[in-house]
Amino acid sequence: MRPIPPSHERSVRRSRVRLQVLLAVSSLGEAYIGQVSRLTGIPWPRVKWALLGHPPQYRVELSLVGVGLVREKITPAGTVFAITSAGRRKARSITQALARRGSTRERVAAHVQVTGHLRDRAAAGDRSPAP
Repeated sequence: MRPIPPSHERSVRRSRVRLQVLLAVSSLGEAYIGQVSRLTGIPWPRVKWALLGHPPQYRVELSLVGVGLVREKITPAGTVFAITSAGRRKARSITQALARRGSTRERVAAHVQVTGHLRDRAAAGDRSPAP
């Protein structure tokens, strides 16, 4: 598998909106701006800016279309945005990382809950073995 270029990393890491838009387009395959907006809850102008760029908030060279993660297709019904193979790979790696981070948080929370419970019992003077 080819490594993901630094421009793709920088584009997605610099903007939470770009990240959400990339994941939404990836899950839909092809979508209009309005569909992505409804799916993510992000206003449609911001979705458009994340896809195409809008200086100074969203740099054109770091936009999802600009770095090649999403492709713009002009149709008679309007502009459709489709995920590219590089965009699909990037979205997959992001979702896997988020899943790992989520499972780690769950394990840490469970550990903190157990150790906190034991600490509370010890502070109360309960010396019986843990259940």
